[in-house]
Amino acid sequence: MKGQMKDSPKLRLAIIGCRGAARDYAAQCDRLRGADFVAVADPMAANARPLAEQLNASIVAESLEELLRTSSAAFDAVIVDSPGSSRDADSMIALQAGKHLMTPLPATAGALDVLDATCRPACVRLMFAAEARFSPAATAVREAIDAGQLGQPGLLRIHHWESSNDDCDSALSAQLLKEIDLSHWFFESIPNSIHCEQSSVASSESDYIQIHLGFPCDAMAMIDVTTGLPRGDSYRSLSLIGSSGAAYADDHHNVQLLYRGGGPPAALKTGDGGGTLALLQEFVDAIRENRDPMPGIDDAKRMFTVMSAVERCLEAGRPMRLEGDRYEFV
Repeated sequence: MKGQMKDSPKLRLAIIGCRGAARDYAAQCDRLRGADFVAVADPMAANARPLAEQLNASIVAESLEELLRTSSAAFDAVIVDSPGSSRDADSMIALQAGKHLMTPLPATAGALDVLDATCRPACVRLMFAAEARFSPAATAVREAIDAGQLGQPGLLRIHHWESSNDDCDSALSAQLLKEIDLSHWFFESIPNSIHCEQSSVASSESDYIQIHLGFPCDAMAMIDVTTGLPRGDSYRSLSLIGSSGAAYADDHHNVQLLYRGGGPPAALKTGDGGGTLALLQEFVDAIRENRDPMPGIDDAKRMFTVMSAVERCLEAGRPMRLEGDRYEFV
């Protein structure tokens, strides 16, 4: 397989939309193996052309439809980074055109089913941009589990606190889905019991959720997510305690003091570089190795199954338990 990958031509990528993630891709493109960006599409030429220059992409268009109409043979795979209002439509267009696709998780389970039904007959690879899995912290924890350094994973604790803003991806449910996916990945199972609480932090609207997930072998996850912090830095911590070891990742440990005079020092959070490169590399490698990427459709379906149970649990104010393949109220 490695020899085949070495001899095969590079994958040609097109990116649709020039939002925050697109700039991250541009920063990592020189380190990406086995693929090149060749096309950029965005309705705003002022956004598309600078990004194309950063990516060394020679083709610029206003939309995916225009790219397919004028340059369909020039690219093999599409990365959708368009706003939520057009994201699902762009994803469908890419799959119907027979292009491999990486896109953020759709907003609903119904939209996921439509993507699934479209990509399977098209024989293309579909990957969801679950960057939480590819963060350096999450990767290190998963490697520690695989190496047996933690023993049997027992307790996962996650705080995920975001400030309120106008970004659609900061919605409470979207943030919670990321952490639910991490719990599945670490425990290699969906929970068999769920209990949730929801309240308000900064407004009359519910912007705080705490969930307790019970897993087989008496393992559990406790996750709290809020989008109600004042505007500014977010905060996240993750700890996983196993039968013979523990792993921790906490923003508190990545804060540096900046002394600049004129008052008390400022506390600046140091970034970890994110998981953009690892995310892109998984997408490229899965296509070139002709395998399902991670996370794929089955992973996404499990996320929505649990998220649906969480929503029902919150609405009824009652815990739920997995009975066969369905969650039922206790």
